[in-house]
Amino acid sequence: MASPILGSQNAPVTIVEFGDYQCPECDAWFKNQEPAIKANYIDTNKAKLYFVDFPWAGADSIAAAESSYCAGDQGKYWEYHDYLYQNQGGIQTGWASTSNLKSYASFTRS
Repeated sequence: MASPILGSQNAPVTIVEFGDYQCPECDAWFKNQEPAIKANYIDTNKAKLYFVDFPWAGADSIAAAESSYCAGDQGKYWEYHDYLYQNQGGIQTGWASTSNLKSYASFTRS
């Protein structure tokens, strides 16, 4: 499953990111490289981004991926995606448990 598009549908370049919400390297990319890509390419309509879940780090990764699509059903995919990475804990430490994921949804409501 892939995310909704981030950026302009008409952007000439498509970036496809594969990630796991529990992956420390994915988190580092989100915090260190993605901001520049957003500013230089997505925000300027040069590229659009899709996030594809690749939940390899355990059961909580699968639950986190599924919950992001529930947020997407409410028009909050990217807000929830960002919240998960901004609040990432260790792999299988419970930070992405089903009950925690449900509570995170309240932080992305407007």
